[in-house]
Amino acid sequence: MNNFDLKKYLAEGRLFEESNPIWVIDAFEDSADISDAGPAYKKAVIDIIKSKHPDISDKDLEASIEVMNVTWYNEARSNAKGSEPEEMKVSAEDFADGAIEHYEDIIVFDNNQLKEDVSSRFIKKYLSSPPPKGFKSNDDYFREDQGIEDIESYSDRDKAILIYLETGPGIIVNDKVAKGIKGKSGADIVKYFQDEDYTYMPYGEMRRVLGVPAVAGFTFDESGSQAAENWYLKSQYTRQLNKIWRAKYPELDLPKFNKDNFKIKFDTTEALNDYYRGIAREQKGEDLEVTYEEFAEDYVQFLKDADKI
Repeated sequence: MNNFDLKKYLAEGRLFEESNPIWVIDAFEDSADISDAGPAYKKAVIDIIKSKHPDISDKDLEASIEVMNVTWYNEARSNAKGSEPEEMKVSAEDFADGAIEHYEDIIVFDNNQLKEDVSSRFIKKYLSSPPPKGFKSNDDYFREDQGIEDIESYSDRDKAILIYLETGPGIIVNDKVAKGIKGKSGADIVKYFQDEDYTYMPYGEMRRVLGVPAVAGFTFDESGSQAAENWYLKSQYTRQLNKIWRAKYPELDLPKFNKDNFKIKFDTTEALNDYYRGIAREQKGEDLEVTYEEFAEDYVQFLKDADKI
């Protein structure tokens, strides 16, 4: 201990505390917010994030911090309302690590995602099919509720997609639908129908047909997918799904809902797996790939259809 430098030890300790301050959340705090930790804490969080991603935009930075803010708000609220609430301590590093993870897994992926599109084979296949009645361009025939105005102004790609939507998912092709998806990418077409609250839509199938790039997820064969059936038992899956739910449906607080409603979670998972198993069976030997994003979105849709949320 002859070489021990007390002044250096104390100085390094203070530097560490300044660069990695702690946010202490009271055991009974049910509305925690990063502002409670003070400006120095948020500055430390920002410094840590920017040390890893110096080019992160202000918009993406704030979005990533807000996702983690909502996460700790929910954690604190759940803790405060529990049977044995405890004081919670969140270091700036822990908070920043979560924000960085969200930025890398959600925002960067979305920003770098290749522009998806349908194949020439798809276009040829559906353009050779008998077109829906609404494709008639006769002005005497046209009605907004059951026809498409000026169909000839649509590209062959868009026409093929409209024919697919009517002959596949069974959507009634009308002028509103056609104009709503005209020229949109596959991902934006799926989002259009989700935003319009179309229920019982085969969104997973639509993504594959419309060329939306696949990412990591579950693989189903005719017997199902053991990983998907037991996703809530393994942190590697719950972590991925919770991340998506927190980002896309923060108002639903799905992580807490699933924790508090095991029977609903179990029944919804079983129904969802039966649905995917059926699609895999129809593919006759070809495995069905379901992304985490698809699974998370379909899970929410199943809950909504069953009036559980």
